[in-house]
Amino acid sequence: MVSLDARALLLGGVWLAIGMLWLCWLTRGFRQPMPELASLTAAQ
Repeated sequence: MVSLDARALLLGGVWLAIGMLWLCWLTRGFRQPMPELASLTAAQ
């Protein structure tokens, strides 16, 4: 599969799970559209 250390795979899986939970919370259970990232040039 992948030649990464088991701890690296575990940490990556936890990071992915946290990200999915955060996105689920932001979109109210995927019922609202995902928020868009603001462009860096728009801030200037």
